[in-house]
Amino acid sequence: MGFFANSDSAAARRKTRMLNEKMKKEAQKERNRVKLLILGAGESGKSTLLKQMKVLYGNEKEEELSEFELKGQSAAIRANIVMNMKTLVENSDFFIPEGKKTLKDERKLLFGLDRTNQDAWEYTPELCDAMKALWDDRVITACWEKYRNLIQVQDALPWFMNNIDRIFQVDYVPTKDDWLRVRVRSSGILEEKFSVDGVDFNIWDVGGQRNERRKWIHCFDKVQAVIFVAAINEYDQRLYEDETVNRVEEALSLFKYVVNHEAFVKSGIILFLNKSDLYAQKLNRSPIRYIDKRKAAERRFDETRFADFKGPYCPIGANPNSDVFDQAYKAGIEYFKGKFFACYTRKDKKTIYHHVTCAMDQHNVFVVFNAVKVIILDQVLAQTGFSRENSLM
Repeated sequence: MGFFANSDSAAARRKTRMLNEKMKKEAQKERNRVKLLILGAGESGKSTLLKQMKVLYGNEKEEELSEFELKGQSAAIRANIVMNMKTLVENSDFFIPEGKKTLKDERKLLFGLDRTNQDAWEYTPELCDAMKALWDDRVITACWEKYRNLIQVQDALPWFMNNIDRIFQVDYVPTKDDWLRVRVRSSGILEEKFSVDGVDFNIWDVGGQRNERRKWIHCFDKVQAVIFVAAINEYDQRLYEDETVNRVEEALSLFKYVVNHEAFVKSGIILFLNKSDLYAQKLNRSPIRYIDKRKAAERRFDETRFADFKGPYCPIGANPNSDVFDQAYKAGIEYFKGKFFACYTRKDKKTIYHHVTCAMDQHNVFVVFNAVKVIILDQVLAQTGFSRENSLM
């Protein structure tokens, strides 16, 4: 019996040794993971960026999205449309009161939906037709064109309204483009794990609204790099939480807090000037520099913005293919880049990398993230006392 006892004991030791080796390898692999934090104000495009990265590098490949992610988003997309249309029509009635006289039945149907009880909403053909009629209404169209920067409505509303017949079909399954555009407010902390060209990344996405930012500090430990996402098209828009605050000014304040934080002294900082497509669409109808000359009694708040912008300015209605538009576009990008770079106030020198991005453009995300990967790896090597050149020797 001693022989069998010794044999069992040896087998147990081998099993324990193998388990310990496996645990060591897993621990080492975890230590070698690059921790990447994605920060930014609400609606900056962080979640869209992360979705694109999931398609490009995660387990959810594009052909699998319809089963894994898309079906569960249909209700959220329909709710996005209804909520945004309610907000648009309400604001249209405020800014252009005479519009209330038209489409009364359609307004009644839309306003009859209780914002606080979305689970009870029924997405009927009648509701679909009512919203289409309202969207095509001359007054509401005028409100959208003139006051959209003052209305808390998603950028994606035109996309969804142009596809509303498909979206309100009974058997509707969202497309990838629908999925990328749906807005679900980030709450809490989301972690994703990707492997990019053999490099393992832990990517943390934290809600950008003011009431979510107190949770950020829990993610600040041992971060190799921070991607800060700022929506440059929001230069003429107001904060969802506080309509007296300009959204880009809020992003600048937030970036100043992040870039000077003690936790990120050795971390790489990469600035994404995001939503470049929407910035280009807006530039020839809404100036970057604006001085509010109205009397205090005539306004809800002072809408003056970026008075120190020196141009070149984009004329209203300028051809997007013209040289004057191109010069103004580049001048605006350089201006906002300079504003963000000026936020760094620590005495020690630090390189802040930047990219002009469109999170909706998968190829752009692919190209930019490959460049970011090189920056991050150089940062990791520097933290361990090596350089890229030394690591390749």
